[in-house]
Amino acid sequence: RREVVPIQTDRRNIICLFDLETTIPATHMLEFGCLWVDKWTFEEVARYETLVYAKRVGAKATKVHGITTAMVRSAPPFEDLADDVFDMLDGTIWMGHNIHGFDMKVIDQEFAKLGRPSPQPISTIDTLPLLRKHFGKRAGNLKMASLSEYFGHGQEQHRAVDDCVVTLEVLRSFAVFADVARSPVYAGPVEAPARGAGGNGSVRGRVEDADGGGGGADGGGAGADGGGDGADGGGDGADGGGD
Repeated sequence: RREVVPIQTDRRNIICLFDLETTIPATHMLEFGCLWVDKWTFEEVARYETLVYAKRVGAKATKVHGITTAMVRSAPPFEDLADDVFDMLDGTIWMGHNIHGFDMKVIDQEFAKLGRPSPQPISTIDTLPLLRKHFGKRAGNLKMASLSEYFGHGQEQHRAVDDCVVTLEVLRSFAVFADVARSPVYAGPVEAPARGAGGNGSVRGRVEDADGGGGGADGGGAGADGGGDGADGGGDGADGGGD
């Protein structure tokens, strides 16, 4: 079995930012993507992405993420990918947009089908309640697509690893915004920083301070904003409710 993560890496210092695409309803995973990110520098350490075999992808799901039956017909089944996915996730800090409400449930579901224990995080950071709590709805419905547009990072592609990259960039921008808001000279609402303003500095410390301590302490689950599309708050399946 090939190794998919750097051997000389302390998992306790890794944020695994991951995203899934699924069928609608979410009975089958169609794509898994993740970034390993150093929790101190927010620099990318490793990247993994794969399509997952399914017999059929419905039109509703394809409309959301663009994945077709033809694309996954020759992809490996999850059974053949489970070891890799476990290696990427287990013992790291998990982060993603609405992972409490969607992605973590799909991971548990796929491992349960195989009769295997699921990978376990050392903590979790769900960016949906984090951004809702500390940013409000200045960017509208708090879907990742809306947040990406608001912070100047372009359109969300709705593919797993691409969505991870967008989430990381949005979080970097939010960290800059949060720093400005806590500044002694802050006098009121400010506009979002320009694209790229977040840099690769020690973002984690600022974000975790705002969140009250990092993974899982951000006030709970995800998808509670009632207007998401899948991973962004519970809507169309391929991203938060199935396919």
